[in-house]
Amino acid sequence: MKHSIVLTSLIPEAERDIAVFQHGIETFRELGVSTIEYYTDEKGIGPYQQILQIQNMSGIYLHAVQQKREGFNLSSLDEEERKQAVRKALFAAQISMDNGMSAMLITSGHKPSRTEELPMAYQALERSLSEILSNSEVPLLLEPGDRDIHMCQTVGPTNEAIALMERLHTPQLTLTMDSSHLAQLGESIMDALLMSVPWCNHVHLANCVLKSGHPLFGDRHPFFSEPEGVFTPNDIKNIRDRLPALWDNRPLTVAVEVIAQRDTILQRIEQLCCELPWFFDKYKNLK
Repeated sequence: MKHSIVLTSLIPEAERDIAVFQHGIETFRELGVSTIEYYTDEKGIGPYQQILQIQNMSGIYLHAVQQKREGFNLSSLDEEERKQAVRKALFAAQISMDNGMSAMLITSGHKPSRTEELPMAYQALERSLSEILSNSEVPLLLEPGDRDIHMCQTVGPTNEAIALMERLHTPQLTLTMDSSHLAQLGESIMDALLMSVPWCNHVHLANCVLKSGHPLFGDRHPFFSEPEGVFTPNDIKNIRDRLPALWDNRPLTVAVEVIAQRDTILQRIEQLCCELPWFFDKYKNLK
C-alpha cells in the first residue's frame, strides 16, 4: 500500500511556485510519502515531473481541479461543451503521458439541472470517457463526488459509479474513492469501499462538515481535528487500517487530502503530521 499526499490542496502556493513545490515534495518524501498528487498549469507538468523523478516519486495529475474551476463537463448534454471538455482532458492526458505521470484524476462534471436528464448525462459521460480512453494511454482515475451538497457531480453514488465501470470495463480507467464524498452522499464508508474494490486502486482520506451554515460546509476537506468534522483522526486511522484486508494484496494508493484554510505552510504540515502520525511513518524520526 503506497502513501500519497494531495500536495496542492494542502499547499496551494505550490501550484504556481516550483520552488515551493520542490520543498513540499522533499518534506513529504522524508515523511515516507511516495506519491504526490498535484495541479499546475499544463506547461508546468514537465518541470514538476522532473523534480518528482529526481526524488524517485510518482505523480498523479489533478485535471479535476481545472474541470471544476473552468466548468469542463464530460457529462454535459450540450454537445459542444462535452467535446470541449474531452479536448481539454486529452490535451492534459497527452502532456501527462509524455512526462511520465502515473495517472490523471478526472471528475464527471456537474449533474444536469433536471433529475430526469441524469440517464442522458451518463450516456454523454460514457461517450466522453470512451473518446478519451481511445485516444490516450495515460491511466485515468475517475473520482465520484457528492450529488446534492456542494459540487453536485453526475457520478456520485457508489452503485452508479460501479455500474459505469462495468459498462466501460477497461483497466485503463479506475475509481478514486473519497471518504468525504461518501459521507456527503450519506453512504457507509466501509460498505462503499468494499463494493468498489474490483474497480478501485486509489483512496482519498478526507474530512467534511455537514452542518448547514458552517463556513466549511460541503466539500472543503478541513483538518481532521475540526470540531464539526464528520471524521476524527481516530476514525481516519480505523478506515486506513482496514484497507489492506479489503484490497487483499491488490495495488492500492492511499492519499490524505486537506484543503488549506489558513496558517503558514510549515504550520499546515505540522498540524497534519500531529493529527495523523501513523500515516507519516517517519514523522517521529524528524521531530
